[in-house]
Amino acid sequence: MKKLDGPKGDWKAIIQELMSDASLKPFAKHVGSFAAFKRDEAATISTSALESTVPFDEVALLKEHFSLLKQKLDLTDISVSLATEPQAPEHEGSASIAQPGTPSMHFHTSGGSGAAGGAKTTGGKAPTQKASGGANGKSTSKDITPPSKFAAITDMKKFNEHMSSRSYVEGGPSPTAGDVLQLASVPHNVSEETYPHVARWYRHISFFSADHRANW
Repeated sequence: MKKLDGPKGDWKAIIQELMSDASLKPFAKHVGSFAAFKRDEAATISTSALESTVPFDEVALLKEHFSLLKQKLDLTDISVSLATEPQAPEHEGSASIAQPGTPSMHFHTSGGSGAAGGAKTTGGKAPTQKASGGANGKSTSKDITPPSKFAAITDMKKFNEHMSSRSYVEGGPSPTAGDVLQLASVPHNVSEETYPHVARWYRHISFFSADHRANW
């Protein structure tokens, strides 16, 4: 479909058919890129990538690897449930982005709110993080922005592309001061339809308190 004229014509016809489907109109901006992603995935791992189910038990596989997940994600507890059966109302947002073979996660910090990530895994509790103390020994709600080499991206289209392949702005396994800097440059009402990766990241980072963010 990429190199030969015949398949290229077939691909064009496929896209035209998808774009003319009335049920897909609300997702028109994402249809082309998603179709291309599935095309490339099928070329890599065979047409099984086009199936709406996976040939193995995802829940059983996740449960089998609980100990590894706890160790690698530094969790004190973890549970798994079907995306169609979230364990709590606050898990619904995370469950809505789960796909066959691509589970999404929902994190809970001790004493705080949950945050969407990218599983059918829900309800994991992260280790307790102590808030930074104020002058009177009490925690402060002031949002302190630590130093970072990351330069905030103000163009939401570019930032959406940047976040399409990472969970945090600097690409590591956990948030950094760069995420704090970027948070100030993203509008609170960013369009999830237009910038899905930005919206996912924004929901996740926003769930952390200012004290947590000050310690990154």
